[in-house]
Amino acid sequence: MTDHPGRWYYTECGAFSDGLAPASQSGMDASKKYYGYIDEYGYFMIPDIYTQAGRFVNGVAVVKSDLYPYPYRINTKGECIDDIVFEKNTCEETGEDYTLYKENGLYGYKDASGEVVIEAAYEDAYLFSDGMALVKARTYDCTGADYDAYNCYGYINAEGKLITPFDYMGYSSDFNEGSAVVYKSADNDGLRGWFIDKNGEKLFDGRKFISGEPFSEELAVVQLHGEMAIKDAFVPRDEEENEYTYIDRDGNFATDERYDYAGSFEDGYAIVVKDGVKYRINKDFEIVEKLAEQVDIEKEFM
Repeated sequence: MTDHPGRWYYTECGAFSDGLAPASQSGMDASKKYYGYIDEYGYFMIPDIYTQAGRFVNGVAVVKSDLYPYPYRINTKGECIDDIVFEKNTCEETGEDYTLYKENGLYGYKDASGEVVIEAAYEDAYLFSDGMALVKARTYDCTGADYDAYNCYGYINAEGKLITPFDYMGYSSDFNEGSAVVYKSADNDGLRGWFIDKNGEKLFDGRKFISGEPFSEELAVVQLHGEMAIKDAFVPRDEEENEYTYIDRDGNFATDERYDYAGSFEDGYAIVVKDGVKYRINKDFEIVEKLAEQVDIEKEFM
């Protein structure tokens, strides 16, 4: 599987044992953090659904989650090995518990029991998010009218059904709260991103941005000017300074504020940079805390 610029990041990562390491992608300021287990390539082989995750010893790790009030033990497949009944199962219909496997150079998905649920048929694949996963077609399946070597990605649902054509780049985002931001290299106005829903339909009349993030807590980050905030993307630089803001569910600007950088909201707060200073803001776009002076945005966020 290829390296995906800007996609793999962890706020915490523990030591490897039995080929797996506990890791979290929860924000540094999140009120509750969730952990899963990654392999040596950085992929979550056990999804990040645990509020506590111990290291594996002889194939067994002690974890705690929202599914059960007490700690319990799992094996390296993520299977519970204690005799308990979980309060809920949030993963069956969304693919959130699916892991990737590789066969004959192609990727597919297995469920938590290790059973194949989506056959290996993709040259590249991401884990599921919000019931959707970004996958790359085999080269000979990617021959549409707008064929381009970079535009061979599309989205499937948890049943393995292709929801969109293989029209997008691998820089396209995960789904969250029903939307994703997609990119296509053949656009006449240069590489730009737009929002789609879970039917693959364009949102906001196909309005495009330099870059964006899917909705989180009813707001989405969009980049209006500047250099595309995706590492190693082959994008001509917009001569204007970086400018970010937020849109609402109707695609309208949610604030008149403009930032040097803006992150997605989590637990009611977001991290922004304005005039080189890093702040935490609330959903009224009010500064609640100054975090740092003279931030190097490229090093810290990209």
